[in-house]
Amino acid sequence: MGKLRLDVKYLKNIEEFYRALKAYELPRYEYTARDVRTGMVVVAFAYEAPLTNAVTFARYVGRHLTSYGGDVKNSYWQTDNGAEFVGGAKVKRPSGFTAAVEG
Repeated sequence: MGKLRLDVKYLKNIEEFYRALKAYELPRYEYTARDVRTGMVVVAFAYEAPLTNAVTFARYVGRHLTSYGGDVKNSYWQTDNGAEFVGGAKVKRPSGFTAAVEG
């Protein structure tokens, strides 16, 4: 492990899926973490995309990788710095997501 890319996808943009999403009240957001070197992917789904869910997902990914011997402390976590990762455009201090990744 060296570089993890994390992202959140709003699933309503997938037309074929959107009908099922509405009909069956499925989660609207997909959280993904991908290790660039190995191609390993962790996926989770949520009904909302607040900072709390991003923090929970990051902690889960970190614990999972650590349990298999991954060196999470020395890896680089990359996001698009969307509101779900930083808490909003006007935030001046590191978010809970940053604390979860660095801690």
